[in-house]
Amino acid sequence: MVTIVPIIDIVDALIVLGGLVSIHVLASLFTVWSVDFKCFTQYRKANDIYAADSCKLHRGVTNDVEYRMVEELYDHAGDGI
Repeated sequence: MVTIVPIIDIVDALIVLGGLVSIHVLASLFTVWSVDFKCFTQYRKANDIYAADSCKLHRGVTNDVEYRMVEELYDHAGDGI
């Protein structure tokens, strides 16, 4: 059985590495620029409001939408809430 392995020289490897680095940088910047992207990559939906650590607030009219993240909604440990 013969296996064909492509030969990758240093220039090709650096091009691939540069592409991976730029994708990583853009993904990091998108989490700062877009609340929706940050929610998509770093959070998941909670089944109960008391299980949630953060929430996404929608503010504004339909054409002027502003989203905010609110972290640490409340400290419900021992409050009975």
